[in-house]
Amino acid sequence: MQGYPGKAASHGALGWSSIALLEDQEHRVLVDCGSFGVRPLLLERLRACGLEPQHITDVLLTHAHWDHAVNWTLFPLARVC
Repeated sequence: MQGYPGKAASHGALGWSSIALLEDQEHRVLVDCGSFGVRPLLLERLRACGLEPQHITDVLLTHAHWDHAVNWTLFPLARVC
């Protein structure tokens, strides 16, 4: 999901992070996981790839800002780093 660096009327904030999915044969890694406001879209995008939250093995947080890190709780089986 592509982030937005400027003011966003739909998200009520000055911006929000991008979210990237990296995969290989063993791992499915989310780089950042967004804020509460993007939860429905994040889950929709994962399902479009045939994935559910339990399929994510790792969540890599680039830093602890709310727009990058809040949704880590959606991935109970993932290692968070």
